Amino acid sequence: MELLRRALLPCICGMICLAAAGCGRDKFGNALDKVLEQDTVTTIGVIGVFGSPGNHHYVERDAALAAYLAKIADGKYTIITIDTAVANKVLSVVVQPTSNFADAKVVAKIGKAFGFKIAVIGEVMPADPEKLAVRAIHSLDEEEIAAGEIPFEAPSTALPANVRRQTPPPVALNTDIKRFFIGHINAEEVAVTLDVKNVLPSSSTEAEFLYTMNAPDSRQDGKGKLYLMENIVELEGLGVGIIYVNADGKIVLESADNNLNSSWLFEEVANR
Repeated sequence: MELLRRALLPCICGMICLAAAGCGRDKFGNALDKVLEQDTVTTIGVIGVFGSPGNHHYVERDAALAAYLAKIADGKYTIITIDTAVANKVLSVVVQPTSNFADAKVVAKIGKAFGFKIAVIGEVMPADPEKLAVRAIHSLDEEEIAAGEIPFEAPSTALPANVRRQTPPPVALNTDIKRFFIGHINAEEVAVTLDVKNVLPSSSTEAEFLYTMNAPDSRQDGKGKLYLMENIVELEGLGVGIIYVNADGKIVLESADNNLNSSWLFEEVANR
């Protein structure tokens, strides 16, 4: 019996080590799965993989992140990646070389433009290029729900069947934005209204509109522009931002800039 115990001990220890390694490997996936089960979420969006220099987008590593997420909980989640050309246009607006991906609001803003409820971003780790630092963000709540490290493994030529590539749901194409909005500029507590009218498509991918902005001590008429496929909006004098639908089903226009001194946000109040 003692001889048998000694013979089996190395095998048992090896199995324990492998199991522990597996648990460590899937720590992020297990944590994310636990949160998503409580929220009855069935899809996960991939923002992309970034790193030095200057928040460079490592497009070739996006597939590795998607493949990893596709294996969580035996593949029960649908993993969404965004068409590269569309994604790059959105990223060029929202992501700056100085953007801090540790700020959940930065990642959430990309997720909103992409139409992701749950957005996952990866960062290359200079000290260990064989790993990715990953974070999952609830876009509308702007909160981190899971974070950790995963191994970087180049995926096979064919991605798992539960990985899908698509373009973001185009808010301004699916919904008439000729509406009345209320919000604020520069984080001031004073309410500002935005009355959007005369939305005129200038091409199949762009539209222009007129608006009137009212503050307690001023009134301003201006022009805006919509990039329909990318959910990007420009307001004359205020700059560029994103357009999305919030948890209450309301259309929101929000500045790309997170700086409180130059940010703006308007939420739909009613149709015209």
